[in-house]
Amino acid sequence: MTSEINYEKLWPLDSSCFIHGDVRVEDDISNAVDFTVKRFGTLDILINNAGLSGAPCPYIRNNSLSEFNTVFDVNVKGAFLGMKHAARVMIPAKKGSIVSLCSVGGVVGGIGPHAYVGSKHAVVDMTRSIAAELGQHGIRVNCV
Repeated sequence: MTSEINYEKLWPLDSSCFIHGDVRVEDDISNAVDFTVKRFGTLDILINNAGLSGAPCPYIRNNSLSEFNTVFDVNVKGAFLGMKHAARVMIPAKKGSIVSLCSVGGVVGGIGPHAYVGSKHAVVDMTRSIAAELGQHGIRVNCV
C-alpha cells in the first residue's frame, strides 16, 4: 500500500523561519523575540541551545582568560538573555516554557574544560532561580 504524505500540509512552509543573531548580543535576542511574537502572535517556548566547550585543556595554569570569557559569554550570558527576553513576553501571557540545554558537567563537575564545567553549573543554578520567579506566572523553566 502506498500513500502520499502532504508534508506541506503537516508543516506549512511559513510555520518556521530563521533569524540570524548572536546570543551574546542583547539587541539580537530582543529582536528575535519581538520578531517571533510579531510573526506568530506568541512565544510559547524558548530553547537555549547555544553552547561552547572551549579548548580541551585540563590544566588551570594553561587556561586563558580570553577562552574563559568566551565560553561564559555564550553559555551563561546567552542563556540569561534568552530567559530575560522570553520572560518579557511570557509574563503578560501567563504561560510559556523555557528550556536550557545543559550537561552532566553542570551537575557533577569533574575533569574537563574548566570554563565549560563552571558555565554549565551557572546555567543549572540560574535556571533554578529563574524557575522560582517565573513559576508564579505560569511559566515553566527547566534544564535538560
